[in-house]
Amino acid sequence: MAVVVQSPSGKSRLRSVTMKRSKWSTLLMLSLATLAAAVVSGCSPSGQIQIATPLTAAIPMHHEIAIAVTSSSQDPSKPQERAQLETATRNALSEANRIVAAAAAKDGRNTKGVLLEMSVTGIRRVSRGARVMHGAMVGRASITVQVRLLDAADKAVLGSATITGVSSGGNVFAGTTDDAIIEAAKAISKFINSKS
Repeated sequence: MAVVVQSPSGKSRLRSVTMKRSKWSTLLMLSLATLAAAVVSGCSPSGQIQIATPLTAAIPMHHEIAIAVTSSSQDPSKPQERAQLETATRNALSEANRIVAAAAAKDGRNTKGVLLEMSVTGIRRVSRGARVMHGAMVGRASITVQVRLLDAADKAVLGSATITGVSSGGNVFAGTTDDAIIEAAKAISKFINSKS
């Protein structure tokens, strides 16, 4: 785009403003693209491990792992969330090529493997509806689980940790409580396989 500019001496001259305009429009487009990328990407989900008792030795791959999700009067989770945590942990361990028992043996029959005890100690729920209605403002879902790995034969503690699963956040497409549970299960699997 060209503009006619009149100088104080009365002479007219053409002045190009195209260059300035394209610099500003390019800067604006880059800013909008960066903002859009930040809104769509949000914060990534994560699983955090705080080791209380390090694993004494690697858990052999051929040992069966029985899972027990315990509940106490201070457990803030719902029964379906505990069941979902157990299922997600089974899946994460299976993906790591671990042998997972069909059910935790409460009578001590599982003497050649290990017992994974999990207890939910904290949960911050974010539902799909809340995420759609309030987007990033609703925050990130999280679940905190106390984990103990026991020798099935003598119930000796092989290792323990506090695991926290956190959903993604930062936009309307971010995760919910379900995603936080899956991240916790992945971190539990990572803890069990940390010496392997």
